Amino acid sequence: MDLANKLLELRKKKGLSQEEVADTLGVSRQTVSKWETGQSTPDFDKIQPLCELYEISTNELMNVNYDAPKFEKENQNIKRKRAVLLVIAIFLYITCVIPVIFTDAGLDEIVGITIMFVMVAFATCLIVYRSAMYGDHSNKPKMIPKNETKTNTVFKGVSSVLGILTVIIYLLISFLTGAWYITWIIFLIFGLVKAIIKLFFILNGEEVKDEDDEN
Repeated sequence: MDLANKLLELRKKKGLSQEEVADTLGVSRQTVSKWETGQSTPDFDKIQPLCELYEISTNELMNVNYDAPKFEKENQNIKRKRAVLLVIAIFLYITCVIPVIFTDAGLDEIVGITIMFVMVAFATCLIVYRSAMYGDHSNKPKMIPKNETKTNTVFKGVSSVLGILTVIIYLLISFLTGAWYITWIIFLIFGLVKAIIKLFFILNGEEVKDEDDEN
């Protein structure tokens, strides 16, 4: 039996619909359908969650059509890429204050601040790209809650990065200007931007929930 038929048989044996499997794994129903018709195969990070969902071992599933060394090599490559992107992003966050420091050594203040914001923006883009392209490839993948969709995961990731960026901007502007009595408005802007992002997802027909909705 090939992998597609195996996945179809396992799902029917569990009495689950394609929508239920898709919601649990954080993918679309079309993706599950393609797995079961042989048009595509599950990504490496979905293998363990599939096995947990269908209550079988990884070997049982991988012995169908999977080459274990190939997937192990792929997993290592993905982990390496994730690590490199994270290191670069952290390095940029740490060193982004250097251009501002050099304003005391003759560098134009506006130029220094501009370079700092470019570095922070680039680091943030790296983290978002890392999350969107490679997901969570931990040694022991976790099942995604049934009410957690891929859109929710992306939205929460973007919100977290935006929150960190907001704090950094708030502290830097406050220290540079000393206008602590007014810089708190930055957090209001953060709330507005977050609401706009959420509205964008909703207008595109996506259901989005964040921590505020769940509490």
